[in-house]
Amino acid sequence: MLGVFSGAATSCCAPVLAGAVALAVISGTFWKALIVTFAYVFGMVIPLFIAGYFYDRFKVEKSKLIIGKIIEFKLGSKNITVHSTNLLAAVIFLVMGIILLSLSYMGGAYWAPEYQIKFGESLNRWSNSAFEVLNNVGDAVWGAVLVLVFAFFIYKTKRIGKK
Repeated sequence: MLGVFSGAATSCCAPVLAGAVALAVISGTFWKALIVTFAYVFGMVIPLFIAGYFYDRFKVEKSKLIIGKIIEFKLGSKNITVHSTNLLAAVIFLVMGIILLSLSYMGGAYWAPEYQIKFGESLNRWSNSAFEVLNNVGDAVWGAVLVLVFAFFIYKTKRIGKK
């Protein structure tokens, strides 16, 4: 099923995937390439896990917003039935489309507030210094770290399965 749905997201994920694959190829060693690949995969799925966790934790499916109502109205000679959540999603998409179109026509599609630029620059400096330090770590250590991460996930999965 994941392959079916990920095909719809290919247009937005493909450039990032191409960058991750290029970084993995030029990394020089198998372990570093594996880390780059896992960073890409975790970056794609962790937000989904977090959203799923909060969805389950707060029982969002039982909220009035998600349950919604069926709305019926007449447009010309046609009776139209629509769910309120579909109508809400349509309004959100319409507003976002209008914002993006107006930004693109005004030349401000790539505008960012000053604090966001400063935050991005500080993250860039921090990550560059972290990469310089981590570059001195040997491949065996990276391999051990990956094995420990997998062991941790397997342990947690087995532990949850026993409950």
